[in-house]
Amino acid sequence: MLHKKISFPDSFRLFFLRAKKAGWAASEGFVSPILQLALTPFLLHELGKVEFGTWVLVLTFWSLGPLLSFAAAVATFNRLSELVAGDDKSGLVQAFKTGVLLGLGATLLSFVVLGVVFVVYAFLFGNEVRYHHAVPLVLLAGVVLLVQEIDNIFSSALKAHSRFDLVAKIDISFRVLWVSSVALSAAWFDSAFACVFAAVFVALFKSAVKFNVVHRLLGRPSYIFCAQQYFWDKKVSALAAWNWGQAIGGALFNAADKFLVGALFGLEVLSSYSICSQVAQFVHGIQASAAQVLLPWSSRHWVGATSDTMKKFRRVAFWGGLGCLILPLIVAAGMPYILGFWIGDDFARANIVLAYALLVGYASLSLNVPLHYILLGGGHIKILTVLNLLGGGLSVLLGIGLSNFGVAYFALSKCVYSPVTLIALKNLRNSSRGDQ
Repeated sequence: MLHKKISFPDSFRLFFLRAKKAGWAASEGFVSPILQLALTPFLLHELGKVEFGTWVLVLTFWSLGPLLSFAAAVATFNRLSELVAGDDKSGLVQAFKTGVLLGLGATLLSFVVLGVVFVVYAFLFGNEVRYHHAVPLVLLAGVVLLVQEIDNIFSSALKAHSRFDLVAKIDISFRVLWVSSVALSAAWFDSAFACVFAAVFVALFKSAVKFNVVHRLLGRPSYIFCAQQYFWDKKVSALAAWNWGQAIGGALFNAADKFLVGALFGLEVLSSYSICSQVAQFVHGIQASAAQVLLPWSSRHWVGATSDTMKKFRRVAFWGGLGCLILPLIVAAGMPYILGFWIGDDFARANIVLAYALLVGYASLSLNVPLHYILLGGGHIKILTVLNLLGGGLSVLLGIGLSNFGVAYFALSKCVYSPVTLIALKNLRNSSRGDQ
């Protein structure tokens, strides 16, 4: 059987196209944190510590989106990538509708639960709820979170079609508008409530634009949900359940540590820990964003995969993982200058060891980024979820155990996460798709 050989110009063109997609995917993950880092000292100056602290709590609340929405956006991305690979156009619309309704329902249900908790807390500890805009602030933050999660589902539809360029162009444009609106609101009103109010309008505007793009991409389907027309895609909800488990594992790695540092070391140490974490997370976030292009690519190649395909997967996972260490090494070389320029030389000298410890933890996690997306494209979500939960749990337990030696040792507990999740390499030994 003859095989068509790819000439050097063709192979170079394929490499360039893939690098271009990865560049667009990484650009949003690069620009957004940079803008956020630039906004932080300005808001701290304009709002003051109390209002700025309130703003940070709102940002933390928004970061819980994947948990509160039952990981609907990630599940939709997984399912749509599989359907695009199989050229199932009718299934695409069904999966998209399912993702939107799942995200809406799960987020609204989460709001009801959080609302009950807030009411109970306010009733029992009313004297402690002193922020005069607490109720409207929670409601506005909830609206932004709901719109944000639906917007992420729209992004999933575009990314599944490998339109990372469209997602990046829309997100970056509106991120600049978001930062400008928040900064102006802080300067004029000196209020976190005003900042959140501005964020509501930007979020609604961005989602409307993105929905229009997705609507045309899917062939302008009807969104009238008839009782006689069964459209629910069970695979989306099944994937969401497992992705939600991964979101919990991610929360254990990225959020639980901050609560523990505050409880074990105090708020001053937590402040330094959070600032150093931003640099380390920024490095990992860029690479994770760029590697998203591997999911639709691997979904296509898992269909009818052969032993040669599996060799290609292993090469990409190995060399891609090693490549993900380049950026952390560059940042490590310039870490004292980065912290000194951003916060100050005194802060840099006092916290350089902590910053390096956190960077090592996130750099080790970067090793498994290509592997994660390759296996996700092949439907191996169960093993990924189990290992993410195991890795997150072990890092928390090890951190508690190492806390007696200092916060830098606590930060090094993150290094246990990567070896645990790399166990998933065994799933690249055969060409069968995972059981979803």
